[in-house]
Amino acid sequence: MSIRILKLAVILGIVGSLGLAGEHQAAEMTAADVLKKHLAALGGGESLKKHSCRHSVGTIEVQGLKGTYETWEAAPDKEYQKVDLKIVVQEHGYNGTKGWRRDGADVKEVTGDALTEMAHGAVYNRILHYDDTNVFKSYKLLGTEPVDGKPAHKIELVLASGKSYIAYFDAETFLQVRQDAKVSMGKNEIDQQILFGDFRKVDGVTTWHTMKQITPFNESVIKLEVFEFCKTDDSKFMPPPAAPPAPN
Repeated sequence: MSIRILKLAVILGIVGSLGLAGEHQAAEMTAADVLKKHLAALGGGESLKKHSCRHSVGTIEVQGLKGTYETWEAAPDKEYQKVDLKIVVQEHGYNGTKGWRRDGADVKEVTGDALTEMAHGAVYNRILHYDDTNVFKSYKLLGTEPVDGKPAHKIELVLASGKSYIAYFDAETFLQVRQDAKVSMGKNEIDQQILFGDFRKVDGVTTWHTMKQITPFNESVIKLEVFEFCKTDDSKFMPPPAAPPAPN
């Protein structure tokens, strides 16, 4: 064997051993390890706890329809969202005890399982509480899977309500890049996939600024133009007044 081939063999051996070490390290990583690294990638627990309210405004496009998107979220478990596509306006909110939805002029209170699901979805910085059994019943690492051609850690998280979803965390940045879940549509459940991108740091916290939602019926793309932390205004989470009755 020539010196050149010997050197190549040594180099390949070193590279191979590094690859095996990387695979071994990935194999040893637990779901808790991934979630801890995810929190660090967001800015760390202290940065997340520093803020108790956030406000987002952006654009949304659904099946060629363009409109506006707005959310308010506040600790410990308050949420408001409005989607205005001009021909249809949808809103929902949860004030910590009561939930409501508005489709056009029709405002309805949310009850039963739908209210439980809304309450768990409204928990502020929910992933910060991954070890709190009042929020998450369990979490499990399912391995790795490519997302947009890059490896991602795949974790199933089961909420205290029993509802579950699968989160994908980029293996390099540990930011969440995808989420798979079943969501309610009327009396049925449908598959929903969400892709997160355009991550930016705002006041010490990294968050997505582009979100694509995919269901069997449509696709929507949300692009944030404003993401800011704010003071909590409880009025944002209350249901709007009922529309006055139509004149006789």
